[in-house]
Amino acid sequence: MGDASATSLFVVVNTKTGGSCTIDPTANLACSGSVSGSAVHVRQRNSSGRHVLSYAAQSASATIEDVGTARMIDGVANVQISPDFASVTDRGWYYVFLTPLGDTRGLYVSVKTANAFQVRETLRGRNSLAFDYRIVAHPLGAAQDRLPAAPSRPAFARLIHPAL
Repeated sequence: MGDASATSLFVVVNTKTGGSCTIDPTANLACSGSVSGSAVHVRQRNSSGRHVLSYAAQSASATIEDVGTARMIDGVANVQISPDFASVTDRGWYYVFLTPLGDTRGLYVSVKTANAFQVRETLRGRNSLAFDYRIVAHPLGAAQDRLPAAPSRPAFARLIHPAL
């Protein structure tokens, strides 16, 4: 039990592997390993104040996402990727998903660089309209594994929760 604002509530360290978990004075959990399970739930409060569970998205590889809204003028938009987002990506590749917010012949990404992308209207369109975008990239330093094999569970974990 902690009785000071700087006292951790829980600390465990495996001296052989260096793995650790800590619960700080404000109940934030930090572990050096990974989180695994059949589903990740996040407790949310809805507009009526009731608590509900939402599911975390799952991906076949490590990804990080950002979203935004931009505006094209005369069929062209040059969108700068937010520097704080770019700084946490590997800058090797990313996907851009577009949703026009008005009538258009269609939109496409014509150029991608590490710091920006260009959006154009198809068929040499010249519309001026807003659009939403979603960028999906690899996080900086993430393993390039795609659906890596899961490690086996220790025997004590299977005793506590047989489905593991």
